[in-house]
Amino acid sequence: MIYMAFVLYAPSLALSAVTGINLWGCLVGVGVVVTFYTTLGGMKAVLWTDTFQFVMMVAGLLAVFIKGCNEVGGFMAAWKKADERGRIVFDEFSFDPATRHSVWSVVVGGAMMWTSLYGVNQAQVQRCLSTSSVRRAQIAILLNTPGLIGIIIIAILIGVVLFAFYADCHPLTLGIIDSPDQLLPLFVMDILGDMHGLPGLFVSCVFSGSLSSLSSALNAVSAVVYKDFCEPFCCKRLSEFAATVLNKILVAVFGLLSIALALIVSQMGGMMQATYAVYGLLNGPYFGLFVLGMFFPWANKWGALAGLFTSLVIMSWIGIGTFVRKVSTAVKSPISVVDCFWNLNGTTPATSNFSTTTSNYSALTTNFSVDYIYTLSYLYYTAVGVTILVGTALIVSCFTGLTRPSSLDPRLICPLFDTIFPFLPECVLRPLRFGIDHTGVRNGFYLYLLLWSL
Repeated sequence: MIYMAFVLYAPSLALSAVTGINLWGCLVGVGVVVTFYTTLGGMKAVLWTDTFQFVMMVAGLLAVFIKGCNEVGGFMAAWKKADERGRIVFDEFSFDPATRHSVWSVVVGGAMMWTSLYGVNQAQVQRCLSTSSVRRAQIAILLNTPGLIGIIIIAILIGVVLFAFYADCHPLTLGIIDSPDQLLPLFVMDILGDMHGLPGLFVSCVFSGSLSSLSSALNAVSAVVYKDFCEPFCCKRLSEFAATVLNKILVAVFGLLSIALALIVSQMGGMMQATYAVYGLLNGPYFGLFVLGMFFPWANKWGALAGLFTSLVIMSWIGIGTFVRKVSTAVKSPISVVDCFWNLNGTTPATSNFSTTTSNYSALTTNFSVDYIYTLSYLYYTAVGVTILVGTALIVSCFTGLTRPSSLDPRLICPLFDTIFPFLPECVLRPLRFGIDHTGVRNGFYLYLLLWSL
């Protein structure tokens, strides 16, 4: 629900910036529209609108990128300027978990986050279950991969062009915008404002990305609540028609709740980091349960419950503490105002070369206080949540009685060593199965997925 609030707030902000309509009016309007079509159409509406919205996303991003390159003298000129100002960094190999973006945080932390999203997230799993076979679900995920990578790359390249455009007169410095999240809508109006229809295409692009996530999440949450809470306890004998009506009511209720929560998350600062942080805090423990069950056959239910509670408490402490203490590990690149000859009051701002905003990271770590834990990069949240859960669960399982692996259904345990090291002789692999008979289990596709991810 918190994640839905973020993805509802994003298009509302863009629509408000482009049209001048009140932000809260946009937010309520968008929330009502997506709730309405998800309520009426169900999963089929979600899938077909997602397909159309993907096309709109690509078209909008390409329009902004191509026009932006023309405005700054070509992409290579934009890249050169960004590189000279310290915006392009490929060689940050720091092992410090407080380093906000490093090779390790992106590769390790990012891999855990995306694996949880595509492996165990209800909205994603529900889409896979709508296909006719496991093989088709696997193919759908593989086909999604290049599309997702392409969209992210285009978005990053737009960021390079956007920086080059405002390199010597940052709008945030002048007070033209109130938040960095408003930079892209302002950029669109500056370069496309005189071209009728293209600002609308951009708004459609932003809407498409957010509404596809929102509609999927609304559908998934309502299905889970009905199946896990309503059906077992109070609605055991509902007809199919009554069950359908109840699901539609649940979608409407959760849609209205997401609108209310969006009013709260608008106060949480930069959207991307806040979204990933909330997602990592909550889904780290959730993903950890699946990792525990699939790869550690000795764990028992008491260990799983203890690990889940411990992971949720610690990750919530980190997340809430970071937000309350306003801790930031970001060392922002210099902002230039040398070409700013006006401001909103009509006066000329003081000319300077670069003004640099640094983080309060050093102040927190000087005395090695408990506040150091709040400097953990948000990209590590999922990985840390999983680690805490698995570690705690295995310790508690040892004290409460380990599960006998041979008593488990082998289809529920991933044959890890058979998958990663299928070339090892049987005399080596047999003891690594810990008494679980994986005869007939197909491992080839899992190995292919592993190689694909690497």
